[in-house]
Amino acid sequence: MAKRAASLLVALLLLLVGAAAGAYYWIEREYHAAGPAEANLRIDIDPGSSVRAVLVRLAERGAIRDARVVEIYLRLHRERPSIKAGRYEIPAGAS
Repeated sequence: MAKRAASLLVALLLLLVGAAAGAYYWIEREYHAAGPAEANLRIDIDPGSSVRAVLVRLAERGAIRDARVVEIYLRLHRERPSIKAGRYEIPAGAS
């Protein structure tokens, strides 16, 4: 009985590791993929905007597919982008 429980625990751990690796690969691929915008976009960033606010605005405008994926990528890579207010032009298909 203990041997079966240990085998089940190992199988569960392998499943979790596989799922985590798959999720990491998917996030990496999504982050580096071409963006969905078919035309150049202009976006205004207000002073004091947070990274999350900028990502949400980019997603609303169609420059990125999902703000959460980008936010997770940044957290996984411990990146803390500096947000600067201004008007930006984002090329069509930019990743």
